[in-house]
Amino acid sequence: MTTSIQPTKTHQGYFPINIKLGDRPVLVVGGGRTALTETRRLIDFGAVVEVVAPHIVVELQELGVTHAHKLTLHRRDFSLADEDVIGKRTYVLVFACSGQPDQDDYVARVAQEAGLLCCMPDNNEPTSSASFLVPAIRKRGLLRIAVSTEGYSQALAKSLLERIESSLGGKIDKYMLVADSVKERIVALYSNESVSEVERRHILQRLGESEEIILAFQRENFEEAIQLMDMVIAEVRDAAVI
Repeated sequence: MTTSIQPTKTHQGYFPINIKLGDRPVLVVGGGRTALTETRRLIDFGAVVEVVAPHIVVELQELGVTHAHKLTLHRRDFSLADEDVIGKRTYVLVFACSGQPDQDDYVARVAQEAGLLCCMPDNNEPTSSASFLVPAIRKRGLLRIAVSTEGYSQALAKSLLERIESSLGGKIDKYMLVADSVKERIVALYSNESVSEVERRHILQRLGESEEIILAFQRENFEEAIQLMDMVIAEVRDAAVI
């Protein structure tokens, strides 16, 4: 007899998106280990972070020194002044990770009332006031790998992420460089005013249907694949001139 295993939590239906955080302000309420983890990741993705907490771990203080242009530390309790700033929608995201459930819930509700998204890293329960979750993330060159179980099991998400990265081996960076080369050529087609719409469609069709290019990619002969792409583009352009 087969037993069907059903999740015990209410399905939240979180929508996976990528957010551009470069030079955009993010508020982190809390100064402990969780706040340290989130702040490091936020800075790594270019955000300008403000941390509000009466007690701040040493590593976070050191981060404030080495990344002074990206991180401001306020050693105090979350206050009405902070609520006012949130109310003005100064921040693009808010992270409530003080380690105190009641305070984190309050910060999340203040953020949501202002129309801001708030994450509660220490509470992924369906009943929490969090409006988004941060998945397990691995950043490798141009590649971003993210795995989420929508709060069911962060340990499982990290395990799956490690298996995905392991299966890709050491070829990730090379794959991404090739993908970037392909993107550059496609973008150039659309930014070059001398290339007509008919030519663009013809080129893209030829690129997509070329068995030689597909086989070159399958053999991981990326240099040959890029050369073949350039040949196709040149052939179509030359034919148009004639």
